[in-house]
Amino acid sequence: MLGDGVSGIRSLWERHFPGCRAVLDPWHLWEKVKEGVRDVLGDRGRALEAAQVEYARLKRGLVAEARELIELWPAASEQAQERGTRLLAYPERNRDLLQDCEALREQGYVTGSGPTEKQNELVVAPRMKNGKVHWSRAGANAVALPRAQMLKDPEAPSCQRDVLRVYSPS
Repeated sequence: MLGDGVSGIRSLWERHFPGCRAVLDPWHLWEKVKEGVRDVLGDRGRALEAAQVEYARLKRGLVAEARELIELWPAASEQAQERGTRLLAYPERNRDLLQDCEALREQGYVTGSGPTEKQNELVVAPRMKNGKVHWSRAGANAVALPRAQMLKDPEAPSCQRDVLRVYSPS
């Protein structure tokens, strides 16, 4: 399971997929690190370089090493120091989700949420955001899976059969 470290998503996978392998999505990790480092260091060039080093450590699951680096950064203001404290808390709070993404990828695991995000963008969002038509949660669930399957492999016979079953009146 991939997530961004938000407690609501964590509680969903803990409830519905107990014992699953949970991983912090690398894109979300990069965004948090990049934003936090920029807030602490201020200087864009120096911040980007520091963020890349920090990200490289965290995406390999090296939380202690990443923490040491963050603690070395000079905070220019009280606000920057507070942001540094928040940045330190993020990997600590998600320590169990920070795993070696490269090793997982080599083992065949999907380590990024891009495909899922794109499916949601193509399948669910257009209908749910249309002001004239609405889906109930049950209706959205019933339609989203076949639509996603058809986008993934439109020639698959089971996909066509599932779509017909969902859209045909019983």
